[in-house]
Amino acid sequence: MRWAFTFEHWDGNDNYPDMLGQCYHYLCEYLMRALVRIDYEAFESGYSELMGIMLLYQEFTRRDVREIKEAYKQKYVVIQIARPLIEYSAISGYAYLWGELVDPKWKTLVASTLENDFSKRKESSEKLYTQWVELAAFWEGDLQQIEWQQRIARTIQDNNLLEYEHVVPLGSPVIKTENQFVRAFLGADPRLMFNGEAHEIHLVLSINKYLPTDKHFESRWKWEEEL
Repeated sequence: MRWAFTFEHWDGNDNYPDMLGQCYHYLCEYLMRALVRIDYEAFESGYSELMGIMLLYQEFTRRDVREIKEAYKQKYVVIQIARPLIEYSAISGYAYLWGELVDPKWKTLVASTLENDFSKRKESSEKLYTQWVELAAFWEGDLQQIEWQQRIARTIQDNNLLEYEHVVPLGSPVIKTENQFVRAFLGADPRLMFNGEAHEIHLVLSINKYLPTDKHFESRWKWEEEL
């Protein structure tokens, strides 16, 4: 595998093309396409590899940007280090959403994958997950996250994954659901404005379970308070 080549030639990677980055971005796109197709088998086959490749790519990125010392560039440095973690959490968040709208096995996969990671890391897991939360606090969004959200919104609409109702006669339709998570995260507007970002789902509902309360991630608009 190309990412294995990167690991084996870690100290001399500057002499080779960014094969790890190519593999990582290809895998992210593969998983997003599986989400859009609502293809669980394809998603499961790739998601099991994502955590390891993502963390290796994040460390590779950290190594690349650590030489940047200018004060005015430090926000850029933090964002680049945070990006792989945010992308992993966003993909996981959309899978969790499918677990609520399509089939529970989607969110079960997300939960079991993180549980397995926690079991392997044991004492070091809290350090990793705490850094994950701390870096996410600096995240302000980017065009790729907007594009991913638009693709998911179209999939929800094209596959009629939500029902709508008129609460007030002649009024605008609202999402019809008794699901507290769907109501909290997607809101009532059928235009699917979203009350948060997908990475927040993973951080709030998965990562937080493995951290003490004082280290929990809180979403920007506090949609989790409605759960």
